[in-house]
Amino acid sequence: MDRLEKEAFVTLVRREQEEAERERMKEEEERRKKKEEQRLRTRLLEAAFDGEEEEILAVLKEVTERDTKQGVGFDEAGKRLRLLSQLRMINCSDANGNTPLSEAAGGGHPEVIALLLERGGDVNTQVRERKIEHFAEG
Repeated sequence: MDRLEKEAFVTLVRREQEEAERERMKEEEERRKKKEEQRLRTRLLEAAFDGEEEEILAVLKEVTERDTKQGVGFDEAGKRLRLLSQLRMINCSDANGNTPLSEAAGGGHPEVIALLLERGGDVNTQVRERKIEHFAEG
């Protein structure tokens, strides 16, 4: 009986270790995804401030490619998810509440503002308690 108890204990410990490893891998993947999301947001915000339309479009393309890799389909539900991903990126903000629209306005790039608005940028997003339209006014 003693041998059976030991085997059962070893099996139980192995299962717990395997579960802990799966949980660790899951957490690591979540950290990787968050880091990648932050990298894309930073690129988009900097490109908006610098007036780099091509870089903005490249970031948005990467968002689309990421959705495809994650298995987001092209049916109606998938299209909605893809649109939400694009809108989240276009209306993202940094730690200070600056959005791509406010960055483009602050950098003096009306062509980038137009691009972001065409892609769903929200002019009513609050940035440091001021609306983006105030940035454009001067």
